[in-house]
Amino acid sequence: MVKIPDGTALQLRFAQAVHGAVRRHLHVTEFSKPGDKIRLVVAEDVRVNGQVAICKGALGQATVIKADPPTENVPPSGDRGAFAAGLLANMLIPQTGVVSIQLDWVEDMTGHQIPLRPVLEVKPDGKAKPKPKSFVMSVESENGGRTARPSKLGADLKGLPRLKAWAPSGTRILAFVDGDAPIDSYELEQAQALLPIRNTTSLLMIYRMKGHGTEQPSLSCDGKELGAIAEKRYTTLELQSGKHICNVQGKLPTDLTTEAGEEYFLELQRHRLTNTWELKPMTTAEGEDSIFGLEEMAANQ
Repeated sequence: MVKIPDGTALQLRFAQAVHGAVRRHLHVTEFSKPGDKIRLVVAEDVRVNGQVAICKGALGQATVIKADPPTENVPPSGDRGAFAAGLLANMLIPQTGVVSIQLDWVEDMTGHQIPLRPVLEVKPDGKAKPKPKSFVMSVESENGGRTARPSKLGADLKGLPRLKAWAPSGTRILAFVDGDAPIDSYELEQAQALLPIRNTTSLLMIYRMKGHGTEQPSLSCDGKELGAIAEKRYTTLELQSGKHICNVQGKLPTDLTTEAGEEYFLELQRHRLTNTWELKPMTTAEGEDSIFGLEEMAANQ
């Protein structure tokens, strides 16, 4: 018997949009409703003991638990100007209600449903963890795409323009396996034969977003000079399986261990504290979103 450990992290994507009710011109239009099932897909393979236990593209499900109506701006009654402005804002500015969802399950390689929860809870006393709970979804644009996560502010997302209460299709969300999930060893071994034949090499994408356009830091991997990557560009390297070292301007080495058939992403960015260039490892889902729309360049270009 093979076991997917409790708390194993999974990168998922919404396969459909999740949208709260919208008030526009004093009319409320409902979209996602309580009880609606949300289709999810796995964005990265999950491996246990070298075997794919949950494969990229596997199906999952979440459920809409609650869909609150949009809040209204309540202007102070004593100030006629503010009162009129508040009423006008309610009429002209669309407002979106928040949505509470629950992560239900994802399919493993043998077709069994693995229960999920939205947060990684560690209890040192060894007591059983509570069942997955619903959470208010907040969505933020980051790393080239959108990420949904439980809101720490409950239903109050007002005044935070970066946070949205709706998620378009393709939005990333991090989930965790809820409880140890056993898989029959024989069934898992049989399922491995259904996977595509893996390449014998791995791919490494190094990319750079917008910013600090006048600077052209040089890169190298395994002693091979790659030149400089300009803004909004990326380069792809084919690597043999094993350990590799990439550097920025001959400093700050980034160690990377690759496996055959896998993809890896490094973002060239400025460190917030030291203000020096670094190569930051990114997840496959983050990297895929980030390089979308960037221009590919050859090494040494």
